[in-house]
Amino acid sequence: MENRKLGQAYSRASYYNQQIWLVKQYSHEQALAALNKVTLADIKDYARTLYQRVFITGVVHGNWTQAKVRESLDILLTEMKSRSLPEEDKYKEVVEVLDAGEFIRFSKKVADNNNALYYALQVGERTLQSSAKVSLVSSIIKSDFYTQMRTNQQLGYIVWSFNGRMEDRLFFKFIIQSSTYGPFELQKRVEAWMSQSSKLFDGLSDEEFEKHRQGLIVSLEKKADSISEKAGDYYYAATEEDGNFDYRKDMVKVVKSISKQDVIAEGKRLFADPAIARTIFLIRSNANDEPVPEGVLTTVEQFKNRKNKQAGVLTGEKS
Repeated sequence: MENRKLGQAYSRASYYNQQIWLVKQYSHEQALAALNKVTLADIKDYARTLYQRVFITGVVHGNWTQAKVRESLDILLTEMKSRSLPEEDKYKEVVEVLDAGEFIRFSKKVADNNNALYYALQVGERTLQSSAKVSLVSSIIKSDFYTQMRTNQQLGYIVWSFNGRMEDRLFFKFIIQSSTYGPFELQKRVEAWMSQSSKLFDGLSDEEFEKHRQGLIVSLEKKADSISEKAGDYYYAATEEDGNFDYRKDMVKVVKSISKQDVIAEGKRLFADPAIARTIFLIRSNANDEPVPEGVLTTVEQFKNRKNKQAGVLTGEKS
């Protein structure tokens, strides 16, 4: 765990992204402090109680009957000496929801010799409709963002733009790692690109839009190449899609029904609407001595306590 602090700048940015967005998170420092106090006796005691009550999620893929599955599950519970844990009592990740227009900047200096920017836009609640629209937006802007940031401006070798999720929340993210540009400059470059992104949508032809739509449909309809990959698809559906094993088919239906105008409106909203809440992680290399501007957070605790203070970082002003 100590060595995680030595990771690349963009991976450290991802770590702080989780620390801020996920409500129930322990830092590496907290985990290490707890770990250093643990004794062998503690581990043995904990092992005796670990499986007293469990909530089991699993997938059986193959030619087993329901009776065989239930029999196997009974054997598992018997051997574990476990009682069932009600679903409402199982652990669930809780994702922070920012207020409209919240603009959070967070900066840390790391051991790596690279700087990094991790720019996260809060899209909103995850639905089939919102997932489909944001996926198409991602497809439309991906090539241009990479060309501008990586090829033309040569900001760094790692240049990514993508949509993602945390539990039931959707996000759109930009990541750049650079050995030559500091994170505050990287933020300026990304925001300059966003301010011009409407041109991509205004110039989008019907033919180009259909290519992006068909590309997404092909990826959703792609068949698994192996039994294990198919089982993984089923497990994802069981655990992440609430047991909806037709979620890919449902998504395809939604993608086919969405209009170009819907996607254009979503793209412009994401990159131009000041009401879109965002967190910007500005990771400084070990040799970066840039001063941290006023209003930029430097600890997770400052973020957690932000609503208890009058902080300029909440005004939406980009310092």
